Amino acid sequence: MFAKRALPLLAAITLVAPSVAQEVEPPAPWAQMTGKNAGAAGTCAGLDGSDTDFDCYMVRCDAGQLVFVFQPDMDADKVHGMNVTIGNGYAEKIMFDHMGHGESTIDLASHPRFLAAMVAAKPGDWANWETVDAEFEYTTFFELTDAGKRIKDVQKTCKR
Repeated sequence: MFAKRALPLLAAITLVAPSVAQEVEPPAPWAQMTGKNAGAAGTCAGLDGSDTDFDCYMVRCDAGQLVFVFQPDMDADKVHGMNVTIGNGYAEKIMFDHMGHGESTIDLASHPRFLAAMVAAKPGDWANWETVDAEFEYTTFFELTDAGKRIKDVQKTCKR
């Protein structure tokens, strides 16, 4: 009798618990960024990089290097890396190369598989992201629709 009553409660706890430390960004296809992130391509709630209530994920050219940029809605210095998966074929632990000034960056020349997975993403694909060595560990997702085209546009302007 106890098992029959406990099962629905256990199922409810199982469904609720993972969502406590999980953030899901609203659907936002990749676009050319404007404002302070002009020249970059990425996704965030404001699509101009100025909305501080949501994380932004983008690719831009810094001093001739193609970089992935994470601009969180919290202190960027508190997230040191990520475990990222895209689709069924890509999974990697990546530590940020640089942190500070409200963002963390990864030199994509050092992570060609990550770059290739983002470029190969199909409409509706999402990247799954779990923080590594963060003050507050969490999991989130960001959309990759149109990422391939937008990243290629940035690559054309980025010369080493």
